[in-house]
Formats: sequence, structure tokens, C-alpha cells
Amino acid sequence: MAKKNKSYKEFRENSPLIWKGKEGLTVQQARVSEIEARRSGLLIKQAELGERLKLFEKAITEGRPRAELISLAGPYLEAMDKAAAQLPGSLDVQLVPLLLQEQQLSEAFGPNHPDVMATRKRIAFVREMLQKAAKTPEKEEGPVDVVERYRSRLRHEVQNAEAENNSLKLLLDVELKEARRLANYEIQDETYRSEIMKSEQLCDSIVKRLQEINLVRDAGGFDASSISQIGPGYKVAPSLFQVLCGGLAIGLLCGVSLAYLAELSDKGFRGADEIRNRLGLPVIGHIPRLQPDSAAQQKLKSGETTLDPYLCMQFRPNSIGAEAYRAVRTALYFSTNSGGHRLIQVTSPDIGDGKSTLITNLGICIAQSGKRTIIIDADLRRPRIHKMFGLTATAGLASAISGQLAWRDAVQATSIAGLSVLPCGPLPQNPSELLTSPRLLEVLTEIKADYDFVLVDTPPLLAVTDPCVVAPRVDCVLLILRLSKQSGPHAERAREILASLGVKILGVVVNCVTHRSGSGAYGGEHYDYNYSQHEYASQPDAAKESYYNEANGESNGAASSAKSAPAHTANDRGVLSWFQSLWM
Repeated sequence: MAKKNKSYKEFRENSPLIWKGKEGLTVQQARVSEIEARRSGLLIKQAELGERLKLFEKAITEGRPRAELISLAGPYLEAMDKAAAQLPGSLDVQLVPLLLQEQQLSEAFGPNHPDVMATRKRIAFVREMLQKAAKTPEKEEGPVDVVERYRSRLRHEVQNAEAENNSLKLLLDVELKEARRLANYEIQDETYRSEIMKSEQLCDSIVKRLQEINLVRDAGGFDASSISQIGPGYKVAPSLFQVLCGGLAIGLLCGVSLAYLAELSDKGFRGADEIRNRLGLPVIGHIPRLQPDSAAQQKLKSGETTLDPYLCMQFRPNSIGAEAYRAVRTALYFSTNSGGHRLIQVTSPDIGDGKSTLITNLGICIAQSGKRTIIIDADLRRPRIHKMFGLTATAGLASAISGQLAWRDAVQATSIAGLSVLPCGPLPQNPSELLTSPRLLEVLTEIKADYDFVLVDTPPLLAVTDPCVVAPRVDCVLLILRLSKQSGPHAERAREILASLGVKILGVVVNCVTHRSGSGAYGGEHYDYNYSQHEYASQPDAAKESYYNEANGESNGAASSAKSAPAHTANDRGVLSWFQSLWM
């Protein structure tokens, strides 16, 4: 309260005095009201004089008789002469109080105070009116000049009223500005008073509460006395040894339990040896996770027709991915030289294992070695090979099987020398029935006779039955596998399907492999397989309408199976394996 009272005292010392009359108005507010009243009267008078002048000039313009005009002007001229005769005296009467008021205000507030300046403006206005009245000469005019005299008097009165109104307007602006400034001081004064009042009320309530507390404390209670001497204390709990031992035991128990549960839930593969042992198939290649070509991506975004950004054999021939495809090509060469396998079907167990990306890069790799190669898109449900090479699919394999045109007319050359593509053609209503046609075997036999290598892209084995129809008509099958938590059972199921058809499986290519830090393609260290999550459920609505989304799964390394369980991260090889690597 003392602090607020001090602030209020300093404010009052630095703020101007605010005088209020009986009606509760300050001096400036009263002046503003008075000036407004005078301006209202002047405006009415100015309007009356202007209207009278307009009517009189209209009468002159209409050519009314001069006698009538003189009769109209005579009484008004007499009244104006009387008012003009009294004006100097009335102005003198107004000038004296204004001079006295200026002297009082100058002594009270100083010569530069706004009230002093406003009073000086009034004095200057009254003196200007006196000078105009003194300079107006008295003329003797005959009856002939009465009309012109009346009109000139009216005009003079209108001008005087307008000039006085302008002067009052300027004075009103000064008074309003000063009134607003003083109003701000009033608001601040009220604020200080309100805060002081609140502080007083709070102080009173606190004092009252303290008095009540003192009364309760003095009303009675208990007296405490020391019974025995206080001795030094010592710590009894917690014990560091007990906490460490208990925490270690609980941590080991929880870790082993979680590792056991993770091992039970993880049915996927952890390496090439496990794939060979469980499937009984050789692993002929490991394809790393590919990175798209930025320039090709920009062209596709701009709407240009170009190759797929994930064709590393074309855009990044010296990368690790290109070397991995060359390793697969070498394995195929050894197999074909020994068994004559030149018509190869490429498929996968699950959706999004990356078979289309692999078959296109593998086709480019074989063509670059000087072999005449053709890629046949036998996926008659969601074809993608023609899109990866920037081609059209108006005619293709479906057209050749149905007999609409010869297969040679549907083959399209690519920008890679020695590589051709037979697109899927128009999508049929019954793809499985169309592939069972005997014409398919004839087309494949004719194509095999014209090319060194024929690669056939088919849908996933566990998704549809189309690859099972095509498999007996090819030399061998290349199985593409992406490792995930459910990749083991799915791969075993795919192998059983192919074995039941009596198809020769050339081997397994593990797709989308990531390296541990420090390991290399030729360093002899093991790979760390990426157990990535199948992202089919997280794709946009435009991609979900298809039964699988190879564009996302094969290119950016997402998704293993539409039925897979929640997947691991890149280094999630099971909690127990992590403990083993940490111990080693």
C-alpha cells in the first residue's frame, strides 16, 4: 500500500490540475460545449443568410419589378445597419474578459499552456472582427443602389459567418485535444484510486484473518517436553547391495523372457544359411536397398517420359546394386550353360518383394553383356514393366494369346541396346483362363527361339494362381524373397507350390539387403537383413485399390507381405540375437 500511495502521489505531482464545475465538467469540457453551441448557432445563421441570398438573386434573375425588390430589401437593410452599429461595442465587451482571462492563465500555468494559447486565439479573432468593422466605410446610397447594397450585405454576412465558423472550428480542435489529454489523466487517476482501494481491502482481510489465527492459537493446545536425550541417526534403508542385486535379477529375467517371446514370434530368416537349410534352395544373389536417381525422379514429376529411377543398371552402373545384379547374372550364366535354361520366370511369395525392379535391372544387365534379351510382362492384373521403361501397353502378350495380332508386332524396343519388352497388352477379364491357353506355350517357344534370354514377370505366388499356370511352361523359376517376420512360412509355402508343379527352381535372390557399418560387398563379413514392415496399409487410396503395390514395395524398399505381422527395423534380428552380438 505504501508503494502504491507513493506512485499515486508522484502521478498527482506531475499531472495538471483538473478543475470541475458544478455540473461535474472540467474547464475544457465546458469550453467545448460552449464552442459547439456557438458553432450550431452560426451554422443556422449561415444557412438562413445563404438561403435568403439565393432567393433574392433568383428574384433578380427572374426580372421582378425594382419596386418589389426595394420593398423586400428595405426592412432587412435597416436591421443590418442596426446590428452593424452595435457590433463594435459588443465585440469590445467580449474582448476585455478575454484579456483578463489570458493574464490569469499565464500567471497560473505559464505563457505556453494550451489554455493560454486557446485564449490568445479567441482574442486574435475578436480583434480581427473589430478591424473589419472599423474598416467598413459608410456610404450614402440612393434608392437606386438599395438592391445591390442588400445583396452585397447578404454576401458579406455569409462570408463573416463562414469565417467565424472556421475560427471556432480551429479553437474547438485545440480544446478537444486538451480535453482528451486531461481525460487520460482522469483515467489514470481512477486506476490508481481503484488499485489503492483493492489493496486496502486485501490488507483488511489479511489483518482480520491473522487476528482469527492468533485467537485460535491462544485458545489452548498441548505442551511438548523432551523425555530422553536425542542421539545420532543412521541409515537403515534402502540398501545399495539389495537394490543392485534385485534389479540385476529382475532385469535378466525380463530380458530372457522378452528374448524368448521374440524368438517364438519371429518366423523369418536371419541369413543365407538359414534360407538354404529351410528351403533347400541355393541363394544366388543379395540385392541391396536401391536409391532412386534424382534426375529421373525430377523428370517423372515434371511429366516427362523416362526410365524408372530405380533402374540402377542404367543410371548407376558402378554402384553396389549394379554389382549385385551382375552377380545374379553370373549365376544365371552358369546355370543356363549347364542346363540350357534360357526361359526364366521371375516371381515372389508375397506382394511387394521387388520382383519387377529385379527383372528389369537383370534384363538390362544381361543385355549389356551382349545377349539378346526380352522381358515379357505376364502380370495381367497390375502390369508395370512398360511403365518402368516409359512404353505403352496398348498391345502385348494378352493380344498375342487371344490371336488379335502376332507377338512380334507387340514387341517394343527399349533405349537399352539388345533389350526388348513384350508388354501385357489390354487387361483381360479372365487373366488366369487366358494364361491356360495352349497359345501361351507356342508364343513362349517362338520367343525363346529368337532371343538368347527370355525373362517372364508374373504376379506373387501367394496372391493369385497366375504364376502357377505359367510355371510349367518355362525352363526354370527364379524366386525373389524379401526378409520379414513372416517371410519364412510364406517362402516355404511358395516352394511347396512350385515343387508340387514339378518346376525347377533356379535359386533364391534376397532383395533389399542392408549392410552393417564396416562391412562391404567383398569384405567377407555378414549382411544384416532388413526386416522392413509391409506398408501396403499405409499407402494412399489410389494405390490401395490394387491387390498389391509393387511400385512402392519394389522401389523404395517398403513392405514384405499383405499378411505379415508388425515388422522389425533394419537391425531387429530378434532380441536374443542382439544379446548374443552384445556378448560377443
